[in-house]
Amino acid sequence: MNDVRSDSAELSGQEIEALKMTQDVIKRMADNSAKTKTIFIGLTVAIVTLSKVEPTQQTLMAWVVYAVLTFVLWFTDAKYLRLERLFRKHHQAIVNGSISSLDRWRMDVSRYKVEALLSIMLTNFTMMMYFVAELIAIVAIVIVLYHLPA
Repeated sequence: MNDVRSDSAELSGQEIEALKMTQDVIKRMADNSAKTKTIFIGLTVAIVTLSKVEPTQQTLMAWVVYAVLTFVLWFTDAKYLRLERLFRKHHQAIVNGSISSLDRWRMDVSRYKVEALLSIMLTNFTMMMYFVAELIAIVAIVIVLYHLPA
């Protein structure tokens, strides 16, 4: 069953059920990515609101924590996006009929190739908000570091 299915062929009941399960996984990955962005926006609003204008050790630590958490959320969001793309490939393989009946239920997406995690982090438009926020945090940390009273 490694041949690609013709456009006029119908899907079997098992294939439809496998597609539904795969679509549920894709939806969960997209929801997790959206939740990650929501947490990031909340964290950004909190750090901007709670940061004091004057350079103190607490402000410096808040910006350092923000920078680390931004990177973690950036990585996590890219991971969910990559998994979503892998499961979309799995979905397409079921539709095409290019995988065996057992492989459709295994959900082993390691056989598919998508962009590397770092590439997704640096080239995806929505991922750029993390990058820009990270740069702003680093600049703020440097400014606070060099203007702290001795």
